[in-house]
Amino acid sequence: MNSGKTFSLALALLLLFSFRMKAEIRDTLKGVDQNNSIEDNSVSNEVGFDMAFFLNIFRSQYEPTVSTLFSLSYNRELSEKYELRSTFGMGYADFTTQSLNQPSLLTKNNQEDFKIGLARKTPCYKRWVFYYGVDWEFQNGFASEQSLTIVGADQCIMTNTTRLLLTGPGPFSGLIFFINPRISLNIESNLNFVYTKNADQSDYTVHPEMNTSLTSKGFTSEFTIPQSLFLNIKF
Repeated sequence: MNSGKTFSLALALLLLFSFRMKAEIRDTLKGVDQNNSIEDNSVSNEVGFDMAFFLNIFRSQYEPTVSTLFSLSYNRELSEKYELRSTFGMGYADFTTQSLNQPSLLTKNNQEDFKIGLARKTPCYKRWVFYYGVDWEFQNGFASEQSLTIVGADQCIMTNTTRLLLTGPGPFSGLIFFINPRISLNIESNLNFVYTKNADQSDYTVHPEMNTSLTSKGFTSEFTIPQSLFLNIKF
């Protein structure tokens, strides 16, 4: 096939694809209020997942830490402006560090995070929507890390263990960008006022008399800058 025929065929396929996409978008826009928002208000359910988790997996140097949670969200519209929202996140890491002529050192981390709350949405510019609200956060975490240390004349392994329980309410705000009426991206920041319980423990393989433990309780505030990028789908 010569280049002229190839170009004509490619142009025909492009036009066909363009007309098909235009028809699909026109059908999707049925039930969408064009004057106020590009969002499709004819459906009330929305699920989303945090793209930061997958971006971390496909990095050239993967970091197996709980700093990147696998998070899922579910939102239910109560009206055009208000929605009930929930988010569940989970992270887990278990790996071993091996050095030459040294014992293996273990590191374990896991974290679960759950939020539920109410949001109010306000269209601000074309495809952009600003939202804010309040939610309640529950968080449970565990971390264990081994390291080599010297106690007197002996080399031993020290295991540091931390357990964290956190819960409390707080406001949030964020921005939504609609790719099309049913698919969007969003980021947000949170400020939670929480009750925390933190338990730290250190254990030695030799000289157990040096083992220590510390438990602390109290109230504090927790501010979270935008760290997640959610891809959301309405249905």
